[in-house]
Amino acid sequence: MKNTNLEKIKSVARVFLNVEIAETRVGVVASHPFTNSWIVWSYGHEPIDLHNKEEAAAWREQLGKLIDDADLVGIFLLLNPPYILNFLKFTACYMSNEDLGTILGGFWSRIEQISLDKSVTGREIISWYRRADNKTLMDEEDRVFFDSLPEEVTVYRGVTKHNRRKTKAFSWSVDKRIAEWFAKRFDTGTGEVWTLTVPKERILCYYGGSEKEAIVNLYGYDKPIAVTKISPSQEK
Repeated sequence: MKNTNLEKIKSVARVFLNVEIAETRVGVVASHPFTNSWIVWSYGHEPIDLHNKEEAAAWREQLGKLIDDADLVGIFLLLNPPYILNFLKFTACYMSNEDLGTILGGFWSRIEQISLDKSVTGREIISWYRRADNKTLMDEEDRVFFDSLPEEVTVYRGVTKHNRRKTKAFSWSVDKRIAEWFAKRFDTGTGEVWTLTVPKERILCYYGGSEKEAIVNLYGYDKPIAVTKISPSQEK
């Protein structure tokens, strides 16, 4: 696709906006594509209780106007982060390669527990990265680092019992110390650091910043992962 069809993307956003707001285990926390709270704020900075049908309708009307006026990035800024991948599932097909790169590069770090998200498949995510334009997917500094990577790259991932089943996870680091931090951060006594060497062609993208993150495609790649357990004493 040469050009982004923003109107199609806005129409999907309106569908998401009209999804019912769901209860969660925590009373004040809501589950919805555009909010994670039952109490939101109006344009006039007045609190809105989304349990009230009239107030919820007014909130939807306000958000609808914001969607109408937003550009592509603005729409994604309105989204509740856990719904970003699901929204991409229905809108990536309407984006140019350049805009898809902008969205993946700008919003990937906002998505928590990507490997546990059941709304999209790993192969869908791979297809997005393969199609995205590298000039917008990475900034210049990250692109220079990516280009300088050797033919084989050692990457690391810190896990606990909550996510160690996901051996095909995308997010790894080129810095072992960062993986160690992730293995220790919840002080569960179940932390592990995974080490794996992959061909550079398996690395879809690199995001520097604090996590020095490599996005790695492990589908169809079965080389064993080296596991180093983090003892409880190391986590303190």
